[in-house]
Amino acid sequence: TFDRVRQSGGLIRRMQRRGKKTPNHLDSINDVVISHDERRLASGSSDFTVRVWDPTDGDLINTFRGHKEAVMGVSFAHNSLYVVSCAADNDVFVWDLTRSLLVHKLHGHDDCVNRVKFGHGSHSLVTASSDMTLRSWFLTPKTPAAPPPPRVYQVRKYSVMSSWEAPPAFNEDITAFFLESRIGEDGKWGRRIT
Repeated sequence: TFDRVRQSGGLIRRMQRRGKKTPNHLDSINDVVISHDERRLASGSSDFTVRVWDPTDGDLINTFRGHKEAVMGVSFAHNSLYVVSCAADNDVFVWDLTRSLLVHKLHGHDDCVNRVKFGHGSHSLVTASSDMTLRSWFLTPKTPAAPPPPRVYQVRKYSVMSSWEAPPAFNEDITAFFLESRIGEDGKWGRRIT
């Protein structure tokens, strides 16, 4: 059959809503991807939706809504259980296909997110944006490295000038740090605290 398809121009199946002759999306389709197991197809559109299709019969399986602007890119997790979408609203959404739920909202870009790809283990993502940055995201919480101690630049009788930098976090939405200030006697950072 694939030899006949190649000879006739290549159309195998047209995706459509079950039993309807309405358009697949209500606006332009910006990206399309097939799952690794080839059992599902996902499309992202300027109608703000992600649609999941059955490529064998062309039926619409699910429509995911949540983006506030055009969906620019879609990608399947390697295990084919999740689809991720990125959009002109600067957000990245991870959708659970088995439960039909939005499971992660990732914020961090300052402009349209144009592309998104899952890592091979389905636990990380990479995004590319019009803000001229690439970002990597871990979907499972990981304990960040301990922060370095503050650097003390200047010690005076009643003040200390120091600086502190947070270590690179795996995901800004799930990582928190606590910085404790102490006042020590003798003008040093010691054990005797008042």
